[in-house]
Amino acid sequence: LAQAEARADESARSMVSDTLPALDTWIDGIARLASRLGELRYEGRFQIGLADTSRRRLAQIKAQELTARDPHLLHQLSVTASGLRHQIDAADRFRRFAESGFLQLEHAVAALGTVGSQLMLVLSRGEDISGPEALGAQIGHEVASLEGLLKALDRVDGSVSPALTTPM
Repeated sequence: LAQAEARADESARSMVSDTLPALDTWIDGIARLASRLGELRYEGRFQIGLADTSRRRLAQIKAQELTARDPHLLHQLSVTASGLRHQIDAADRFRRFAESGFLQLEHAVAALGTVGSQLMLVLSRGEDISGPEALGAQIGHEVASLEGLLKALDRVDGSVSPALTTPM
């Protein structure tokens, strides 16, 4: 019985040890995402202010269109209103994109906590909660999700993030 417990303890330690490099990659991805989203926070405030200003100006233009008689002025008001609507739409898309990023960051941190709890159970009880393959697949999926969001952020701001590498 003692030998069986020792083998189980060694197996649990080995599984946790094999998982640590992938966890490091995942944590690196979470940190990079948090940093990038922090940078977007300032841009988001600017975009919200721009959208608010554009909405106010659009209302003024609509009111002005009601009283304008000159066809050239009406055309210019229409062109300007179209540009303002485009700015508002772009700001709204940016806001939704940033919200999605913050939600994904929150999910990643929660999932990391779950995996950490699983690993603690493995170490404390010698139990194999989900198996090293399933745990590795879960971590790989989370890293791939972070990688996808970091690439999407690159497309938004034109930068290039180095790829996350998963050693598992």
